[in-house]
Amino acid sequence: MRYQTFGRRTGLRLSAYVLGTANFGSAPSAAGLAGSRAIFEAYVAAGGTTFDVSNIYQNGEAERVLGELLGRQRDDFAVITKYGGSRQAQVRPGTTGNSRKIMIRSLEESLRRLNTGYVDVFMPHFPDGVTPVTEILAGLEDLIRPARSATAGCRIFRHGESRAPPPGRT
Repeated sequence: MRYQTFGRRTGLRLSAYVLGTANFGSAPSAAGLAGSRAIFEAYVAAGGTTFDVSNIYQNGEAERVLGELLGRQRDDFAVITKYGGSRQAQVRPGTTGNSRKIMIRSLEESLRRLNTGYVDVFMPHFPDGVTPVTEILAGLEDLIRPARSATAGCRIFRHGESRAPPPGRT
């Protein structure tokens, strides 16, 4: 397995291949708990160290399963988790999106499910078309300071996916 740094300005080393965990869980459409363990163990045996998860994968169960699999070896691996999405049938404005409020609440819930005190990379899952990029970046920076997220990530939003801040607000 090859390893590389996350971006050009961090020292965070990640395996060249990242294991997506969207199918970790017990739902009929998921890999099942035994299947999740088998996938995890095969990936780790091949030298994999980096996992991609989200608060919406299997309604949060993927984070819980990954946390159990990482166990006491948590520090040997890198965890990337994302926030902002929802699997609710009736999405309410206060429960989804990329605002600072949702960001903080989502990270707290993810840390609880993952059974860890930090994640290696935390980032919005989707653009919401409402939250200014400056708010997203400021919120991510606020989460790095107390070391709840070692690094923040922000996918590149296409023009119009996230609105610019109002004049005079940066």
